[in-house]
Amino acid sequence: MKELLQTINRSLLEMVGRGIELLPGFLIAAVILWATRYGVRAVRRLVGSAANRWIPSPSLQMLLVQIGQVGAWVVGILAASVVAFPDLRLGDLIGLLGLGSVAIGGIAGQQHLEPALPQQHRIGVGIGILKPGL
Repeated sequence: MKELLQTINRSLLEMVGRGIELLPGFLIAAVILWATRYGVRAVRRLVGSAANRWIPSPSLQMLLVQIGQVGAWVVGILAASVVAFPDLRLGDLIGLLGLGSVAIGGIAGQQHLEPALPQQHRIGVGIGILKPGL
């Protein structure tokens, strides 16, 4: 029984020690997330003013602002994660987001998208959708 209590005590002390080691990283990650909040506001203003200037449709303007905000939050959260968890690498995060499979899905989806789109809407759908001579 005494060995069990010593093992539990040792495990708890190791967990507390590891938590104290990670504490500075968590604090810096919190500062990064706090700064990201204000960065998102700046992105919203910049993208909103650019969209108002060049895009006449209000719904597309709102869409671009939302995409800019989400992108800024994703970058901030990824940066905070890398700082908070030192064993986490950028390649792991990109794999977690699934960005590696987007290109494969886009190429595979090309066969299905191309016949469904009318001729006038094929421009700008994606890389490699247009055939020469169209």
